[in-house]
Amino acid sequence: YKEEAFNQLLAFSGFPEPLLSASSRFHRKWQDDYVERLVQEDLRDLTRVQELENIVTLMQLLPSKVSAPLSVNSLAEDMHLSFSTVATYLKTLELGLLIFRIPPYSKKISRSITKEQKIYFFDWTRLDDSAARFENYAAVEIKILTELWTDAGLSRFAVHFIRDRDGKETDFLILRENKPWLLLEAKLSRTAIDYHHKKNSGVLGDIPFVQIVKEEGVAEKRERHFYQISASRFF
Repeated sequence: YKEEAFNQLLAFSGFPEPLLSASSRFHRKWQDDYVERLVQEDLRDLTRVQELENIVTLMQLLPSKVSAPLSVNSLAEDMHLSFSTVATYLKTLELGLLIFRIPPYSKKISRSITKEQKIYFFDWTRLDDSAARFENYAAVEIKILTELWTDAGLSRFAVHFIRDRDGKETDFLILRENKPWLLLEAKLSRTAIDYHHKKNSGVLGDIPFVQIVKEEGVAEKRERHFYQISASRFF
């Protein structure tokens, strides 16, 4: 039952209406209606942006940009718009709670990227690729958890990612009181833990690393403080 419920969550999002309906037909209509309503009503009220069709186009381009640092310049070229205009559109989507961003972390990380952020959707079902969808799902869960911990006064938490110029990346780094606390990677199934994750762990103070997997029934400690665990159990 737990596996079935988790697969339903991945398929229909965490929004109550499509999740409870568990209907692909309803889900597709709900997605279309949600964006149309937000763009035509809410976003017009939030900003002075009048080119609402451009925002819809941006929404169609963004799913393919999840899982990698976002180049606003590249988006601007694709849309034949200025950098500042696309940056404004992205901020508009953030205000509308369609997307959120995660910044890179570079302290003590050699040859790390320092500027380009990653974007994720609050509705991970906008992504068709299963690996990207699962990573987006994990990003939402991690964002919610860290915000709940912060709001509860447990500490101040923040979420980052690590990526070097060779493309080696650790999906998520949680900071606690501005100090590295936990590294996380999202995978569909168990894989060998790559060397760069171990290197990042060591450089950042031998902090724990968890490989979160979609695969069910996983809960293993590897070497030292490296773990593999099913998402349905971790979250």
